[in-house]
Amino acid sequence: MARVEDGCLVLETREHILARVKARFAKIPSGVSLVEELLAERRAEALREEEA
Repeated sequence: MARVEDGCLVLETREHILARVKARFAKIPSGVSLVEELLAERRAEALREEEA
């Protein structure tokens, strides 16, 4: 994968990207659903918009 970061071209292997993503989400407890949290945030936001 190629991306530009701070004006530099960065090349990463698929394995490196997967390791980086896994490390980022490793701290999330196993019982937490990011999808459910996102849906709850969106529903709350929609309710605030309806009330405004």
